[in-house]
Amino acid sequence: MIKKRFLIYFFFQVIINANSISGYAYLSNQSDHSGIKVKFTDTVNDLSDSVFTDINGFYSNNVESSIFNIEYSKEGYATQTVSELFVNDDLELDPITLVSVYSNIIGIVLLSGELDHADVMVIFTDSLTTNADTVYTDNTGTYTYIADTYSTYDIQYEKVGFETYDTTITVNSDIELATITLAKYLSGEISGTLIQDGIYIINSTITIPSSQSLTIENGSLLRFDSNVDFIINGILHIDGTENNPVTLTMITTDNDDLRWGRIRFVDASSNSEISYCNITYSSNGIFFENTSNITFDNLSMTLRYQNNSSCIEGADYLTISNSTLENIWTPTITNDVKYGIKGSENITIENSVIDVDSHIGSSQGSTNNTSTAYGIYDCNNIAINNSQIFSESYSFSPGGQQSAYSYGVHSSSIININSSLISTKSWSEYSSFHGSCSTCRHSYSYTFYECDNLSLISSQIVNRSDSDGGPDELGYGILNCSDCLIKGNSISILDYSDNETRFGINLSNSTNTDIINNTMNGMGSSTAIRLTSSSSNIDIINNNIYAFSTGIETDGQNIDISYNNIYNCDINYEGTTLPSYIGVNALVNTNGDSTDFYNNISLDPIFLTTNSGDSLYLNIDSGSPCIDAGNPDQDNDGEDYTTDIDDQDPDGTRMDMGAYYYHQESVYAGPTWHVSTSGSDDNDGSEESPFATIQHGIDLSSD
Repeated sequence: MIKKRFLIYFFFQVIINANSISGYAYLSNQSDHSGIKVKFTDTVNDLSDSVFTDINGFYSNNVESSIFNIEYSKEGYATQTVSELFVNDDLELDPITLVSVYSNIIGIVLLSGELDHADVMVIFTDSLTTNADTVYTDNTGTYTYIADTYSTYDIQYEKVGFETYDTTITVNSDIELATITLAKYLSGEISGTLIQDGIYIINSTITIPSSQSLTIENGSLLRFDSNVDFIINGILHIDGTENNPVTLTMITTDNDDLRWGRIRFVDASSNSEISYCNITYSSNGIFFENTSNITFDNLSMTLRYQNNSSCIEGADYLTISNSTLENIWTPTITNDVKYGIKGSENITIENSVIDVDSHIGSSQGSTNNTSTAYGIYDCNNIAINNSQIFSESYSFSPGGQQSAYSYGVHSSSIININSSLISTKSWSEYSSFHGSCSTCRHSYSYTFYECDNLSLISSQIVNRSDSDGGPDELGYGILNCSDCLIKGNSISILDYSDNETRFGINLSNSTNTDIINNTMNGMGSSTAIRLTSSSSNIDIINNNIYAFSTGIETDGQNIDISYNNIYNCDINYEGTTLPSYIGVNALVNTNGDSTDFYNNISLDPIFLTTNSGDSLYLNIDSGSPCIDAGNPDQDNDGEDYTTDIDDQDPDGTRMDMGAYYYHQESVYAGPTWHVSTSGSDDNDGSEESPFATIQHGIDLSSD
């Protein structure tokens, strides 16, 4: 009886100590997951037991409480193991997936600039064993390699004439690698076509030979090594697009001290064209020698940290449209000179921006720093329309001399500028190390410097010079100009210091210049217009001059000063050759305002705003005395504005004073007919006696 009870008790203990372990094991890329062996090894009792998965990958086993290693295996698949699993209750394990012992690696290697991508060597090196295998691409660039699963490989892509590319991967299953493009090496003479989206490496100078041409298609990337030039003796066509431009740059852009060379047109054929192209990290801009008739459209060029550099130099018959040329920032040097366009002629610039910024800031205590920026320098026969030119210079030295020079257009002639902005700014910054030094800071800003045959129409001139309170500041909107027409412009001479010499227009040794319909703002200082004794035959007519220390100063000969408004100036007129009684009210104009004998007035122009950042800057309001106060016969042909459209504003009225006319709506002066269903066409058409039909009124109006 006792023995029987013991057996029953022992059997009960075995049952209650059994635990159920279940889960799912899958075969990668298979639908039938049966036959996976799941081996349970009791590491405490050194016992093992195995079960197999069904078609769905399900398995289950009953085990005693213990610690187990579980191994999942099937021939042709890599074994997986779960180690030291503590079991003291029923468990449902996370699913696992067995992958093949071998994994397929698929990829594509493209040869830049080629249509046939065959025979690229793809070398697989096992990182652990260093064993290497090689496969080759087909003509589409496709390659396949069977790798050991759970191995790491170093992969190298090679073909003669192309860059080498390396990468490392770890294989856990079949892999489709990202497409690789190998850049093509270019050197020596080149011609033909660089196809769309190609990548090219240039380690030595490339040249388009004379009488040959090269076309660079959209999306192409040309990466130049240090100091390597691109020389054109033949014809270059760069055919980028707005969404896929062509780019010319350095091989690496990580080092700001490294630059490739420049584009050089040397004895090149005519009719090269560059469209939608970005040029960065070059040591200089585009140079021309004995080359003409070139077109740039949507060119973006940025020169950075390059001393004595120019965006365009030596060009002849060059058209630039919809482009941006930047020559900005400065290396750590003490003297910097930068140019936008230099030494060129017969240039047309449309809808473009030229931005030149010479910026020196030294932390060395005793250095003498000079920064100089030129927008356009030493050029002839230039047409600029709907464009912007910015020239800025900045100089700082904690203890030495510092000078900043900025020029918008310098020493150039035959210049036609319409509807454009020319802005110059120079700044020599104060340092506490200067103390009371009166000669340490120098700031000079010239928007136009010594430019003859200038036609400046409907544009904006902005001039600023600042030496942080230093005594040496010069600012000129226009300095010296013979045979010039300055018409319809706003000229702003921005004042930020009391220690300055500034002029809107300063003419010395200048002749035959017309200053007509300009609006000038001096912000309370400087002289709007000064004519020295060596100047003659200058007409100053229909101008609106505001907020200068002196309005017009003249010692010149044969000067016509008429139909101007000078207001809010400390002195309206000054000089030795002023017309008699100028500025003394003696007449009344058609507006009923008092004028001098020359129809000049001195009244508040009533600007909509004097905020230079506002789109209506210096526009006059409806009550302005400048409306219809200009010369009624501006062209002096004996026929006034009532019949001569040359003497009219765009709204058909008499010319206003200043750059921006006030648009007057035309007022109907003809008859007014009334029509009613109870009227009669025999009536007179008045409100009391209306016509019966609209047609009768039309007929009478036609008469």
